[in-house]
Amino acid sequence: SDPDVDLRLTGKLDLGDLRKTVKLASVKELTGKIDADVAVRTRMSYVDKKQYDQIAARGNLGVRDLTLKSADIPRDVAVREASLQISPQRADLRSLSAQIGSSDMHLSGSVENLLPFALRGDPLRGNATFVSQRFNLDEWKSDDSLTIIHVPGNIDFGLQATVGELIYGKLKMTNARGGLRVKDKRATLDNFAMNMLGGSIGVNGFYETVDSLRPTFDAQVQLKSVDIPSAFAALTTVQMLAPVAKFARGNVSTDLHLAGALGKDMMPLFNVLDGKGSLTTSDLVIQGLPLLGKIADAV
Repeated sequence: SDPDVDLRLTGKLDLGDLRKTVKLASVKELTGKIDADVAVRTRMSYVDKKQYDQIAARGNLGVRDLTLKSADIPRDVAVREASLQISPQRADLRSLSAQIGSSDMHLSGSVENLLPFALRGDPLRGNATFVSQRFNLDEWKSDDSLTIIHVPGNIDFGLQATVGELIYGKLKMTNARGGLRVKDKRATLDNFAMNMLGGSIGVNGFYETVDSLRPTFDAQVQLKSVDIPSAFAALTTVQMLAPVAKFARGNVSTDLHLAGALGKDMMPLFNVLDGKGSLTTSDLVIQGLPLLGKIADAV
C-alpha cells in the first residue's frame, strides 16, 4: 500500500566497449562516455503528501562525445556534451549540445514534479531554452499521412527558441524566434517571428485538443513586405485562398486572424472557418491574368 523505492546508480560507461560486449543488431555505430552518480530513496506516501524534504534524491549524469547510428532511427545522432542534475524537486538540464542529421541544437532547462509525474501521472512542469544555428524540419517529417496530434493534459511546459536558419520544404527562414507553451491540452505560440520570402512574418495563436476528435485553432498572422511571387510558389495556403497571386508582382502586407476547426487529416474545415483581416500592397502589377485578356479583347 506504500511502495518503497531505494535506487542508486553510479559508475562510468564506455559505450564503445558496451557495443563490443552486448549484441546490438540494429546499431551501426555507438561511441561515447557516460558518467553517472544518481540515488533515489522515497516512499509513495511522501510523494502523495508532497513531503519532498523526506525524499532523498540527488545526482548527476554526464554524457560526452556520444555518436549513434542505427537502422531504427532516421538520422545520425551526435551529442558533444550533456549534463543533468537531479534533486527531489526538479531535474536541471544544465546543457545539451548535439547534432541530429544536419541540424545542430543547444538546449538547457528544468523539469519540476518529475517523481509525481513518473509515479502517479501528476502534471509535469518545466521550461527550456532552445538555440540552433541551422535546423532542417524536413528531416523530422514522417512519410505517414497527417493525423490529429493530441496535446497532453498533464504537461505544463514552456520553450523559448531561437534558430538562425530554419528550413521547411521550399521555405527558407532566418532569425526565427519565439515562445511555445503547452498546457491544458493547448499549444500556444507567443510572439513567434522570422524573416522569409523577402519580408517577415509574425504569428500568435493556439492549437488545442480539448475535443480529441475535433481540434481547434486560433491564429493571428502578420506578414510584412512579403514578395508575392515567392509567397505563391512556397505557400499552399496562398495558392488555395488567393490563386490570382500567380499573376501578381510586388509586395504584400497582411494582418490576418483565422479561427476554426481541423479535420482528421489536420486540414482546416472551411465550412466553419472564421476569419478577418487587412491587406496592403506596394508596387503591385498584374500580368497574364486570363480575365484581363478577355476584357481587353472585348473592348
